[in-house]
Amino acid sequence: MWTWVASYVLIPVVGAVLATLVYLVLRAGLLPSSGASGDPYGFAAVAALVGMFSSQAASKLKDVFETLFAKAEPGSDSLEATIAIGDFAPASGKVGDPVTITGTGLQDVDTVEFGGGATAEATYSEDSGGLSTRVPEEAVDGRLVVRAGSQEVRSAEEFKVQG
Repeated sequence: MWTWVASYVLIPVVGAVLATLVYLVLRAGLLPSSGASGDPYGFAAVAALVGMFSSQAASKLKDVFETLFAKAEPGSDSLEATIAIGDFAPASGKVGDPVTITGTGLQDVDTVEFGGGATAEATYSEDSGGLSTRVPEEAVDGRLVVRAGSQEVRSAEEFKVQG
C-alpha cells in the first residue's frame, strides 16, 4: 500500500538513530567494561541488534527510563487511552434496569451514553471497580459510550434494549 512507503523508508533511519543512541549510552559507561575503551565489536553487535529490532529496543528504553524517572502524565492530546471499557452486565435490559460497566480509569466518568444518544447518570464504586447506571427511557440498541475529559471510549459489544 502506498501509505506504508513512508514507514518503510523511515525504518532504516530510525534504526540507525536508535542504534547510535544506544551505542553512545553504552560507550558513556553505563555498562561496565574490562578495558578502558570497551570492546568495539561488542558495542557494534549491540548497536546492530538495536537497529534491527528498533521497536523492541525503543519499548525497552521506555521501560528503563520510566523506572529511573517519574512516568510522564498523558496530556490532553495523548494517544494513550486512560479510560477503557472492559465489560458490562447485563448485555440487555429494559428501561430502568441497572447496568454495571467495568474497566479502567472510570473514576472520572459521571454519565454513560446508550444507543440513540440517550444518557444516564453513572456512579463509580471503588468496591466493584465499575460504574453503576440505569437504562434511560430514550435508549435504543447500540454501543455504550463513556467520557472522561476529552477522551471518549465505546464498548466493543452492543447493549440490547428490551421491549
